[in-house]
Amino acid sequence: MTATHPTRVMAAAPSGAKDPPTVTLSYEIRVRGRVDEHLAQELGLKADVAPVETVLSGAVDAQGDLQAILAELQDLGLELLEIRRIPPDDA
Repeated sequence: MTATHPTRVMAAAPSGAKDPPTVTLSYEIRVRGRVDEHLAQELGLKADVAPVETVLSGAVDAQGDLQAILAELQDLGLELLEIRRIPPDDA
C-alpha cells in the first residue's frame, strides 16, 4: 500500500499587493591595508584611510551586495579586521 501525500498549494499574493520595501543598511568595514578613494567609490563606499588600515563605510542595498564587496576586498588580498552594521541613528 502506498501512501499519497496531498499536494501543497501556495496562496498567491493578493492582486495589488506591493513588494515589501527594500531596507538599505549601513555598514562599516575595517581592513588591514590601504584602499584608495577611487576603489572605495567603485564599491559604493567612503574610505577613511589610516596608516595601516582603512575603514570603508556606506549604505548597502542587499546582502548579496555586501558579500560582493567582501569578495572584492578578499580578491585584493586585504585582511578583514571587522565588519559592523551601523545603527540607523548613526548612519
